Amino acid sequence: MNDWLTDSELLVMKTVWESEEPLSVQEIMVRTNQKYGKKWKVQTISTFLGLVASFAKVTRLTEEEKERIRRLLDDMD
Repeated sequence: MNDWLTDSELLVMKTVWESEEPLSVQEIMVRTNQKYGKKWKVQTISTFLGLVASFAKVTRLTEEEKERIRRLLDDMD
């Protein structure tokens, strides 16, 4: 576990970061549901992205913190 994101938020962010192109909320939902066996709806994904966006606005992450988040996501496989 980490101090920044919930496990569910990490799954959503992993889906976003693994994509080579921008994704709509609908595309994020489909990919996350397929890859992780979830049954989340668009509203759920929007909520997760809102928590992450809100966090990013009030907190400036250092390069070390960004790298730690990336490692956490990589370790989820």
